[in-house]
Amino acid sequence: MPLDIPFVRTVVLGWTSLLALDVLGLSAYTLNQTTDFLGVYLTYSVLGIATAVLHFSSVTAMIIADRLRDGAFTSKLSFQVGWLSFLSIMWFATGAKTAVYISHFPDCTDTFCGVTRGITTFGFIIWAILFGYIVILIMVGVRAGQAGHNVWMTDVKEVQWVQEPISHEKGDINSPNPTVAATYPPGGNPNSGVPTLTSQP
Repeated sequence: MPLDIPFVRTVVLGWTSLLALDVLGLSAYTLNQTTDFLGVYLTYSVLGIATAVLHFSSVTAMIIADRLRDGAFTSKLSFQVGWLSFLSIMWFATGAKTAVYISHFPDCTDTFCGVTRGITTFGFIIWAILFGYIVILIMVGVRAGQAGHNVWMTDVKEVQWVQEPISHEKGDINSPNPTVAATYPPGGNPNSGVPTLTSQP
């Protein structure tokens, strides 16, 4: 059964956008707590807010553009791979930065530490989802290229997982496995003349 790329895209973008909103709320909470009580801010809080806002705004714009206009550049396979790869790096950095901070407080069980661990978990989950989707898109592009189709500038909605391979016409000299047979002159005697080689599929 072929993989429904447009459906997978909708699920990935929708789900990661919802998780990004969660990270935005959690990061805003930690930022508010540290600035109010300590007078400073933690780097992972700012990074989480920036990454979540960038993800939600850009993905929302991609979805709207895709709905309003067919063939929008934001829907091209190459653009999706490039931009989502950038977002996945941002999410990995967010998760890693938060994990490093919370690792200094392994026994902490208060609300602040719980929220911080939530940012770490959601950051890595979003990264994993985007990474998996990017791998699928790259595989689709490579498989299509092997089948003789260049889909990198094609709308993701029009891309299919299963591509028809290039077929070789019967008798095509470029067929990968031609069969060579000898044809003798009239009379059917192999010794009556020089055979002529013909290619048969």
